[in-house]
Amino acid sequence: TYTRALQEQAWDKEVPRALGALRAAGVPALPRVAVLKGRENYACWRAIRHSPPEDEAPEAWLAWTQVALFALTDTDADLDRLPTRAPLPLEDNETYAKTFESTLRSSRARPACCLRRVDKDACGAELARLKAERSHVVIVNQAFALSRQDFFRVLVFDECEHLHEQAHSVWSRMLALDDIPALLARLRQPAAARRGKPRAVLDRLRQLCFADEDAAEALKIADEGWSGVRTERDLHSLLKEWIVDHAEESAELLEARVQFEQAGNELDAALAALAEHLGRMPSGGSGATRRNLDLARVELAEQVETMRAWIPIEEGAPRFAARTFYDVEIEQRGGARRCVLAARVLLPNEYLGDLYYPQLHSAVFLSATTWLRGSFESSIAYLGLDTALKPRTAEMRVAHTLRTHQAAEVFDYARVQVCVPTDAPTAAQGGKDRFLEYVRSFLAHLAERTRGRLLVLFTSSDDVRRVGLDLQSFFRARRLPLLWQGMRGSAKEELAELFRSRVDATLMGVDTFWYGADFPGETLEHLVIVKLPFGVPDRYHQAQCAALGFNEQNRQIYRPRALAKLRQGFGRLMRRESDRGVVYLLDQRVLEPKHKDFLRELPLAANDAHGAGAQFVRGSTELCLQKAFAFMGLTADIRRRGLDLPFQGPVNSPLEHKRPARDEEPPPDLTHEELPF
Repeated sequence: TYTRALQEQAWDKEVPRALGALRAAGVPALPRVAVLKGRENYACWRAIRHSPPEDEAPEAWLAWTQVALFALTDTDADLDRLPTRAPLPLEDNETYAKTFESTLRSSRARPACCLRRVDKDACGAELARLKAERSHVVIVNQAFALSRQDFFRVLVFDECEHLHEQAHSVWSRMLALDDIPALLARLRQPAAARRGKPRAVLDRLRQLCFADEDAAEALKIADEGWSGVRTERDLHSLLKEWIVDHAEESAELLEARVQFEQAGNELDAALAALAEHLGRMPSGGSGATRRNLDLARVELAEQVETMRAWIPIEEGAPRFAARTFYDVEIEQRGGARRCVLAARVLLPNEYLGDLYYPQLHSAVFLSATTWLRGSFESSIAYLGLDTALKPRTAEMRVAHTLRTHQAAEVFDYARVQVCVPTDAPTAAQGGKDRFLEYVRSFLAHLAERTRGRLLVLFTSSDDVRRVGLDLQSFFRARRLPLLWQGMRGSAKEELAELFRSRVDATLMGVDTFWYGADFPGETLEHLVIVKLPFGVPDRYHQAQCAALGFNEQNRQIYRPRALAKLRQGFGRLMRRESDRGVVYLLDQRVLEPKHKDFLRELPLAANDAHGAGAQFVRGSTELCLQKAFAFMGLTADIRRRGLDLPFQGPVNSPLEHKRPARDEEPPPDLTHEELPF
């Protein structure tokens, strides 16, 4: 199984190489290989045909035409390959970007969107599944493998450290409260909000002339059901304990939960009846309405199911499971706050070990980060393999066997230098704003002298956006491309391709670019890791600590996840044996004794018995930059361009440095004995 970024890499590079090796080895019949993604990754021609623009806006017709032409010409209808930029220059790119996002959303294949054979034959998702069923080897992402356990018995998990997070994502249930009125608005608009031609499903059905009274009655029931779901209740943070310990006070919440399920079921029954009547009518003009009705039913069913999982009720009383974390969370999105009902898998590793692995015939786990702290022990616990190896006393199943192998290192890390500026501010010293000011100054100083070739890894999407917006004019003035995750009109895959095609660009990103991103050669020579990738110690984290104990949660989950992510981020620099470059760790906490295991995970010369590995430099930002430029052979070019000025740091910063005299030698590197580990 592969993450989505690796699916394309596997299909374009690894699969041809593997098939070529089999052919060279004399294998007479080569296996058929297919890539299979989630349904929403594919275009559905029925969806495109039934969603043309309803107004004369040129941006809407251009976006729809771009998607339609892609679906007609791309053999797989794989929307990951669809360019998101306008196909021709426009005066208003912002309007087009918003319109394109809406068009793309309505063009994706969805569950239950194609029920008839004629529609399935033109649906990218259905054709991809049919091709996969006829193949010997199927490349899928991990979420798909976990959610469709009946499909696979023999699996190869590449980048296997993702399994923990994917298990949490697939087997948890989340429902944002504002998703409920959003669905209801797509079903019907209140009279005061209707303008022009109706777009909501029930409003359009009201304009149709049904042949019998049963259809009209079903529409009336649907209208009443639509009204019955509209309710708001106060939510409480310590949900499970509060409901159990305060039965009288929680009675109203439980009643609202039961009423929501009843109203949802009644509404679904009415919508099902309408769909049946609609299917008996002539198809003219009703295709889009029928599809929207089917999609609404799927979404409604998911919301009702999530509500059931959020407060499980048996025989009229709540029945909470020990393995699930129940909560009401506050999610920050785009400057707005919203409530999310959550029933999250508490310990994904135990779910994997108890419920998933026992159903497999065999599996291979591959990653550059399974060897942590000098053994496989941390990864075995993090992936839940220890649970699979030792069934619990009450379990009647055979224990699995595990074989491990550590492959030899293929890169020469003497071609890498690692720098840690000791004068970078920390949150404790001046707060987040102060630290981001330093990051902006550092990136501007570095990119101007290196002419890009720079990948910057953040741990916060908001930090990426803030730094990107602040730096865009600086980079534009110097004609240096600046790309960052979250830029409007550019998907992650497109950003990666733009960065890969240049040798003077700077790319800033979060999780997607820590893992699996491949930028060999001159494209990437300077890698900046802004902060150590610690997880957020939220209530979910605290619940895990309560279940396992703080030390055990730290050993099994928290620390291995952070160490593996740092290793993955560090690995973005060396993708070919000929690569070389510099890694900058701007989080000086890595020098503290309690975090020394992070540096021990890196291939530094000090960590190797023979002294082979990356050079390590710590000191002022100016010293680190001097050493980095010298290591990469940039010193003379920087002086020639008149850029041999010292790093100044943020404006009005006490971290400003005096420029050393021409004949003044910078302080020497620390010896291995002086390293903080």
